[in-house]
Amino acid sequence: MTRVPMAAAVLVAGLLLFACSKREGLVVGGDKVGPVSVETAFDVATIAGLFPEFKVSAGLSSALEPGAHVIRVVDNGKTVLELYPTGDGSRVASVLILSNIVRDENGVHLGSTYRDIFPPSKPSGCMAGAMEKRGRIYCPQPNSNRIIYELQGVPPAPDGQVPPPEVLADWRVTAMLWDGDDAAIN
Repeated sequence: MTRVPMAAAVLVAGLLLFACSKREGLVVGGDKVGPVSVETAFDVATIAGLFPEFKVSAGLSSALEPGAHVIRVVDNGKTVLELYPTGDGSRVASVLILSNIVRDENGVHLGSTYRDIFPPSKPSGCMAGAMEKRGRIYCPQPNSNRIIYELQGVPPAPDGQVPPPEVLADWRVTAMLWDGDDAAIN
């Protein structure tokens, strides 16, 4: 192989590796979401430095708290994360996960089913959504109160009720919330 085609092959391989690497490794756990923790400053420049391969910008939420100031992490025009500030606006308090490129430490991601998360014989601790969130359920990650899964399915949950596990089995995770607030931990 001549030097030019070999160099081109190395360049293409490197670009493919880079393209794949940003879609892997974003893990939400008890203490952080990817590189973000409760110690992270709620500042666009700080967040952009933690996610150099993504577009990072300030905006207003249309999801968790409509109208709240958020920092968005975007990949190819799709919001991956919405970061919410502490009460004084200085640090990250919570992160709404809106893309399946983020997984929790158990491998759960957007699109995972209820049965992927919860054993059939164990209660899940889920709660029904209310008002604009009705028809959805919210379930804490097993053994954690920091990560909450939003699930939706057919038929939708009746107002104020969580359907039985056999109905929920094929419901899918549509969002995840990481709450870094220590007060949320039991």
